[in-house]
Amino acid sequence: SAQKIHPNDKQRIVRALEVYYLTGEPISKLQEQHRFETRQYETLKIALYRPREELYDRINRRVLQMIDQGLLEEVKSLLLEGYSPELNSMTSIGYQHIARYLKGEISLERAIELLQRDTRRYAKRQITWFKGDKEYIWLRPDEYDEIERQIDAFYKRRSIQE
Repeated sequence: SAQKIHPNDKQRIVRALEVYYLTGEPISKLQEQHRFETRQYETLKIALYRPREELYDRINRRVLQMIDQGLLEEVKSLLLEGYSPELNSMTSIGYQHIARYLKGEISLERAIELLQRDTRRYAKRQITWFKGDKEYIWLRPDEYDEIERQIDAFYKRRSIQE
């Protein structure tokens, strides 16, 4: 496991140690045992994409909607219940920025900017990760006919093979 986990990846190091202390086995051995050698099911992978400008605009608006729907109150409530801002769950995108605002470290405007920026970056990383899997068919959400065509073709291929 030590060769596969970056020394700065504290979360994975802690998880690997937890698994080792609980099972006596390195996490890498357990991961190897549970790897599927062959696929159990044939799958159709369709990824929906939007032009980056449109995606980023939707992300920015969604963050504002989250604020309007009580994100500040949610984080404040968790902090008042004694949850530390240092917990993994509290360092997720959104919570960490709002916690900093509530502690007076940054303005609400800055917290929103950071939340929007980090959400956009996360979306970009997700897209990059999915593009690494060449089995995905990339379509826009409004390409209904093409989505339906891909699904129909998938089922026809499956019925021919069976």
